[in-house]
Amino acid sequence: MGAVVTRFCNAVTRKKSVNTPTPGLQKRLSLVDLAAVGVSSVVGVGGYVCVGAGAAEWAGPSIILSVLLTSFSTILTGFVCAELHVRIPKGCGVYAHVYTTMGELPAVLVASSLLLDLLLLPAFAARSSSQYMESSINRSLSDLTLHPRLTFIHDSRYISPDYDLAALALVTLCTLMVVAGTKVVCQIGGIAVGVSLLVLSAISCTAFVRADLKHWTQHQGFFPRGLHGVMNGGAIMSIGVIGSHTSSFLMDECQHSKDTLSRLGMAIGIVFLLALFPSAVAFTLASPSFETAAPLGNLFPGASLMAMRALVGVGGILGLWATVLSSLFGASRLLHRLSCDGLAPRWLRVISPHTATPWVSILICGILFRHNSCHLFFLAPSEDPGYWEFGRRRGWGNGGAIAPISPPARSLGRDYPHQPRPFRDF
Repeated sequence: MGAVVTRFCNAVTRKKSVNTPTPGLQKRLSLVDLAAVGVSSVVGVGGYVCVGAGAAEWAGPSIILSVLLTSFSTILTGFVCAELHVRIPKGCGVYAHVYTTMGELPAVLVASSLLLDLLLLPAFAARSSSQYMESSINRSLSDLTLHPRLTFIHDSRYISPDYDLAALALVTLCTLMVVAGTKVVCQIGGIAVGVSLLVLSAISCTAFVRADLKHWTQHQGFFPRGLHGVMNGGAIMSIGVIGSHTSSFLMDECQHSKDTLSRLGMAIGIVFLLALFPSAVAFTLASPSFETAAPLGNLFPGASLMAMRALVGVGGILGLWATVLSSLFGASRLLHRLSCDGLAPRWLRVISPHTATPWVSILICGILFRHNSCHLFFLAPSEDPGYWEFGRRRGWGNGGAIAPISPPARSLGRDYPHQPRPFRDF
């Protein structure tokens, strides 16, 4: 019995050699490509969804402090990862660091957590892009028959009865693009991120023109939920920095030196601060309330600002589309690395001889992304506002966004499913 326990302990604490190569992948990417992959979630999910959702449900105007908290924690994490990457110059980021220093079992746990994040982020982004389509055309996509209803699902807390075909089409397109190649797709995603960032800057400037300091002082004040709201707003904002992990999974395919790549996480934190802090200030000064679904689309009400809403929709869709692309890159490379380390089936390490991409891992991730984006809810209907599970806010559109909701709002949605949920004013 003692020998069995000893063999088990040796197996779960087995460490990986620093010099273990990553077979099959070619060095085709530049530093700009990796930066675009990392920044995509900051601009797409962070700028177009998380700022408004965090302000609407938790922090109110103090979401700007949540942005500062998240950006500083990201920069400090980047310092730590940079030091680790200098000592352990391997791709796959924190997974490789844990495997090399702590052993196999902790590495599997870390990889499972990363895969969960990377499988849920694109579903969130695809659902949110569908909402921005609705906001830009000022019409529900269900009226255009893009949301067929699954009649056998009645009132599930986890599965949506609305089959989001717009999100399905977006994820399918991204999967085919990533299978076709890496370099060109990174360049296309970089262009989309650049356009989305320009649109976000234009929205912020327009919001500053409409700024009113009364929005910070009236109603419930600057801290509607105190420090608790600021911390929960920071938790929502942290969704936007998952791209720092995504870019680390592509480091073995980059042509630049490891010393330069090790500072990429700090650069993403700085971009997060410079891009989202002015936006958060402008948005909270321009509007006293937000919706969790397509929050920036509802920032400009009225027929006179229809062109601005259309511009917001274009920027949001491009940024969220780039987020789906970067998540596919990260999840597929992590699966490929797990397979090469003997922690996943061998067929996941198959590399295409034409495109030099792990096409089997990409297709598996694409199938999971499609399922999540079409079926899962993205709200928290539990009684504890700090507890997160999947759900959908009833009454606005047919998609959802990640955000907690209060018990009165839950009862309103449950008893009157077709009655829209009112804004939460601050």
